[in-house]
Amino acid sequence: MSKYLLAVILLLSVACLGTVSIDRIDASEFPLVCFQVTTTGHYSAASFNFSEDGVTIAPSIQLVQKEPLKTIKVYYFLDISGSMNSRLTEIIGKLAILSRAIREISEGEVKEHFIAISDKIVREIESTNGNTQDVLMQLYSLPIAVDEDFGKVLNSYDFDEGSIAVIVDDRGSWKEKPTSTIMKSGVPFIALDTGSEYAKELAKTTAGLIFDGENLAELETLLSSLSRSIWELKYNSPFPDFTLHTIELNGITANYVNSMKEPVIIPKAETVEATAGERLELEGKIKGKVKRFKAYYQDTSLEIKVLGQEYYLEVIPQPGIKKLVLKACSSWKCVEKEVNIIGLETRPALEVKIDWNEPNADLDLYVNEPTNTVYFLNDKANGFLSNDCVKGPGRETYIINPKGNFLPHGKYRIRVHYYRGRVPVEFRVTIYSYGRLLLDEEFKLEISDSRNCIPDAEGPDWLDVMNIDF
Repeated sequence: MSKYLLAVILLLSVACLGTVSIDRIDASEFPLVCFQVTTTGHYSAASFNFSEDGVTIAPSIQLVQKEPLKTIKVYYFLDISGSMNSRLTEIIGKLAILSRAIREISEGEVKEHFIAISDKIVREIESTNGNTQDVLMQLYSLPIAVDEDFGKVLNSYDFDEGSIAVIVDDRGSWKEKPTSTIMKSGVPFIALDTGSEYAKELAKTTAGLIFDGENLAELETLLSSLSRSIWELKYNSPFPDFTLHTIELNGITANYVNSMKEPVIIPKAETVEATAGERLELEGKIKGKVKRFKAYYQDTSLEIKVLGQEYYLEVIPQPGIKKLVLKACSSWKCVEKEVNIIGLETRPALEVKIDWNEPNADLDLYVNEPTNTVYFLNDKANGFLSNDCVKGPGRETYIINPKGNFLPHGKYRIRVHYYRGRVPVEFRVTIYSYGRLLLDEEFKLEISDSRNCIPDAEGPDWLDVMNIDF
């Protein structure tokens, strides 16, 4: 059966708001659910409120495509009551600036709707020719309206896609509060700085703008965010049973089901750290009708126990990152799930020791790491030096990876320098890697030179012991 036949069946999609729609749901990799959403207007990843079967979920959200709107509709909601008369000249001037700026900034067509309000819409005029000031003068010359109620009008108003709402009010303009539907509709509100605090708060809540006639850069930013956008949302269903599920996104609901003929493997963790060589217990869930269920680690088949919808198994991790493969088969299809097992070594990745007995000799151990050098002047890098012993009998030890963390890959150059002394000195070098002996040998240096001690120095006072690649 193809993946597409196993994909989700979209049973219902109701667009409560014209600016959001759920276009496609894919649950073929259930419990992973992917769906595509189209928005028109002002939306960001933070604008989405999502739940499945009543449980709030934070999906991963990716913007797939974005294009400017071909048409922007600007709605001016005007309080035409007598309390506005003292400020009409200032208000009309700022609205004319706002209208002209929107037309100059916008890439598409601009349509303006002017709505004069009391407790209902007194008059509404649509304009596309930019005669904003004339329309405003006409509306503000209407007989004075009383008992205005912006909230009542806004809550019942049907905004088209790609809308901006401009509020021109004072503190007496509101009786009914805007609903959450208006807040989440993707319509940004612009409030004049001469307006009420209520309108300014609405502008902030909807990521709109408080317009003072001069902040045109902020207006340009707002207009640039208006677009037709396609988003991809992904999440793991918290209800990994094969049944009908209901998702809700900003008031839009949709139902989906997925095929019951494909098993689902849900490990407790998909990446596990454990000590190499020690027994590790793993568990998880297995959904659907399963005829065969097997586990493989480094091509070795492992015993796996299934109790109801739970599975259990044991593995001995090897050093490094290895994959455990879980394979479940129904009568229709086999599916695989991989678990990364990080086997951590408890013994040092590299341990180097130098020992000498000459009492007046000062030997120094150097380890050139891929990105640094550990020696007596710099004992802090990826590995560390135990001490700087200045006379014999002496021992210096270099260790990297003492706690099981993986070391940087590259070449490790092990060197010994005869820093100070007057006689030839014999010394022993011992090197281990993860507990395995790489070298145990005696060496001799004839002369010393305290001035020739930089990490890449050469000369008869130096001995290159070994290069090791990790």
